[in-house]
Amino acid sequence: MKYRDYYEVLGVSRSASAEEIRRAYRKLARKHHPDVNKNDPKAEERFKEVNEAYEVLKDADRRKQYDALGSNWKQGQDFRPPPGWGGAQGFPGGGAGRSAGGFNFGGFSDFFDAMFGGGGRGGNVRYEFRGAPGGGGAQGFGGFGGGGNPFAGFEEQHAPQATEATVDIPISTVLAGGQISIGLNLPGRGVRNYDVRVPKGIAEGKKIRLAGEGEDGGDLLLKVRYAPDSQYRIEGHNVIVDARVTPAEAALGGKVSVNTPGGAVNMTVPPGTSSGKRLRIRGQGLPKGDGSQGDLLVQVMITVPATLSARERELYEELAKLKHS
Repeated sequence: MKYRDYYEVLGVSRSASAEEIRRAYRKLARKHHPDVNKNDPKAEERFKEVNEAYEVLKDADRRKQYDALGSNWKQGQDFRPPPGWGGAQGFPGGGAGRSAGGFNFGGFSDFFDAMFGGGGRGGNVRYEFRGAPGGGGAQGFGGFGGGGNPFAGFEEQHAPQATEATVDIPISTVLAGGQISIGLNLPGRGVRNYDVRVPKGIAEGKKIRLAGEGEDGGDLLLKVRYAPDSQYRIEGHNVIVDARVTPAEAALGGKVSVNTPGGAVNMTVPPGTSSGKRLRIRGQGLPKGDGSQGDLLVQVMITVPATLSARERELYEELAKLKHS
């Protein structure tokens, strides 16, 4: 089988440090992640190749075993294990492609299987070489001849886990949809800035996925939390907005301007409207699961002027006398 130069796959030198290898992997994992290359049928294969290379080079013991091929990596490019080597023998084979939970990191190459004992047991789990007890260096592996069990020391390791963070989204952005800029302090990555597209009407608690932006090349899941908003409040699928009216408008009725997600509208306030009464504008709320939308509830708030002119005071005093007469 053809030798695979994992250093070349990651674009690093054979003397690269662990941090250089890690940085190269993250960059390539984000670039070739299938979820951000949906129209490229070759992206998944490139992503798997990058992942396979990182699986070998990120671990000091496994990298040492790989490097034990020595000068063979420069020659012939044909890797021929001895009879009976049977890389995946004794272990169920790993599947490739996508699993129910997303991208499956399994399905390693024949070269990897021969060296490290197969790609796993399906799903998002695989076997990872940790060094055979007592094997030491290239003995029984790099030279393909010594004693000991070359498959000893395997353990299960799950594919990179998604990183989750909660982000506060203004309700006005939720109602209109659009893009916002956020900064997050992520484990192992420090402060990162993102431009995030917020789907219109996204429910609180839903998650926005940024493929390949999490720790170790996993996905970053942004859990939506509604932030306090100066204009809107949420009750279920309904949106509440306050409309301030004067005592005269509340008593006599009239038109009032209301800020809605679609822009300002003039709304009729019926005569005799009390403070706290809610007026309904249908279909201006948040989307529901059945395809319909909640309503916009306009809550009337009666306000009085902080200062009165002489004429206003005279009229209010006359009104008070009428009420108590």
